[in-house]
Amino acid sequence: MVSRAGCRPGLRACRACEPVVRRRRSGGSRVWAGLTLWVLWAALSCGCGPAIAPTGPSDSAVPTGQRSQRCQTACAQQGLCFEVAGRCVAQAVADCRAAAECRAQGACSLGNEERCVALNPADCEASTACTDRGACDLDIDMGACVATASSCSKQAACLEKGWCGLQRRPQAGEHHCVAATDDHCRKAAICRAEGLCHVKEGQCVARADADCGKATICKTLGRCVAIWDACQQPCRKQPDCAKRGLCVRDEEGGVCWATAAVHCQQSSDCTERGWCSLDHNRCIVGSNLDCFRARVCRKGGACRHWDGEAPGCYHPKQFKCDCPPKEGDGPAEPCPPGTGWGPMCDPRP
Repeated sequence: MVSRAGCRPGLRACRACEPVVRRRRSGGSRVWAGLTLWVLWAALSCGCGPAIAPTGPSDSAVPTGQRSQRCQTACAQQGLCFEVAGRCVAQAVADCRAAAECRAQGACSLGNEERCVALNPADCEASTACTDRGACDLDIDMGACVATASSCSKQAACLEKGWCGLQRRPQAGEHHCVAATDDHCRKAAICRAEGLCHVKEGQCVARADADCGKATICKTLGRCVAIWDACQQPCRKQPDCAKRGLCVRDEEGGVCWATAAVHCQQSSDCTERGWCSLDHNRCIVGSNLDCFRARVCRKGGACRHWDGEAPGCYHPKQFKCDCPPKEGDGPAEPCPPGTGWGPMCDPRP
């Protein structure tokens, strides 16, 4: 006969699951065989039969470990709230769902290895990993939310940031949605808003003044030229022009440079700190004369030039030298270590 123990959980018991077959065999083998087939058919129809083992621990599983103060951080982050044999493990579904990785990675279910994993597609779709990097699909074998070509093309970041392509990183065990082509960037909202219409290393960047000029950021903030992979104001209007002398754009590299000594001499770094000399399209402290011009010399006595590590203007007492510096511009040649001031001496930290 078929017992009630074989019924699936949650289904109402049916007569086929009751011990109804109590007849004697006096009816003959043919009647007995027919009755047996009818009982089996009824049992299957009402959901009775061998119970199917779940793929993970049940929600009502009794924890075998003890909640530990040592596992407090792992509990909040990963749902590993119980201590077993000196390690923190997950033993309750409620802990998984309350952990930060549930919201971040979709790892809201209790796995067989006493850790929280992703087993529900809805958890993946609700995770920040889905919205941030397109990890919206469930990989049941990995127990993780992953990005796929399909999820990348459907996510909001595809329309907003151009992250419509899939970047596979097998060694890291993860995939990411990225901008793979210029077309991905040009169709995205970030191109129209910020002029970021070309792809570079998986991101959309600005490379053409024409793209910046058409963008909203040009009309509203005056950022109409492509500099440092973004739409910016012209170099001469940027703070680094007044401060560091970087007033001219390099057309090839799209960066701001100092191209004339006057750019350095008119900068605040020159008047304040002595960075008045031009060297390879940047301003440096080139001599004691640069220091003499600066406020750090007049107000703080930092009148000596140093061009080694951490170049700048320093006070004579900051140098490890036995003899005091000479008058004027210092010695004509570098002093040997320990004999006087010069580039051979290291500034004190």
